[in-house]
Amino acid sequence: MQTGCTSMKAKPATSAGFVRADLLKANNQFPFHYSWIKENTDWKAYKKLYIAPVNTDYLHEMGWWKSLERGPKLEEDLKDIAQFTYDEFVDAFTEDESQRFEILQTFDNEGLIFELALTEIVPSKITLNALGYAPFVGLPAKTLRWFSKSRVAFEARIRDGKTGEVLAIFADREQEKWAPLNVKDLSWYGHARSIIKAWAGQFVEAFQSNLTQDVSDTKPITLKPW
Repeated sequence: MQTGCTSMKAKPATSAGFVRADLLKANNQFPFHYSWIKENTDWKAYKKLYIAPVNTDYLHEMGWWKSLERGPKLEEDLKDIAQFTYDEFVDAFTEDESQRFEILQTFDNEGLIFELALTEIVPSKITLNALGYAPFVGLPAKTLRWFSKSRVAFEARIRDGKTGEVLAIFADREQEKWAPLNVKDLSWYGHARSIIKAWAGQFVEAFQSNLTQDVSDTKPITLKPW
């Protein structure tokens, strides 16, 4: 059984409204905080998958986002992280050894539609993290950094391409993994990208069994510095 409830996992995010909040329930089958699957769905009947462009509209609603040091580059950041997320999910399903789905480049009403919204991103604090590796100031900086971990959250829904009916919804929030030395601390979105990549792999694994088998969560600690 997956270990998504580990104490080092980020706390669930407040519903952003991209999916129906009243359907979101904890489900230990998946490594996400919440999920809902429509009963009696014949997942085997779906052979194609269209992955929609990633929604970043909800990130604009985070008031503190505009106060980040990125200034005018912020909009470019959003476009980049959205494209990165889209590419990771497309690549993960395309490279799936089971070839569970034919991945569509344009919408096809014979398959499934996968829609994902990034609802929160807390970038790594570059200056603070750099101090964490500097002599003499490392311990205070690392202590402060514990309370400002990089985080990212999503809400996703899967719809029938022909009817538009929502067949499944998911939501999760993850925070950066602890490592003795982590070069991702020195980039704005290094941790977020790693989390997103893991999510893509987890969704592929879930669909390999047509959402019938447990999917394990990633461990909260890594010894890899990248």
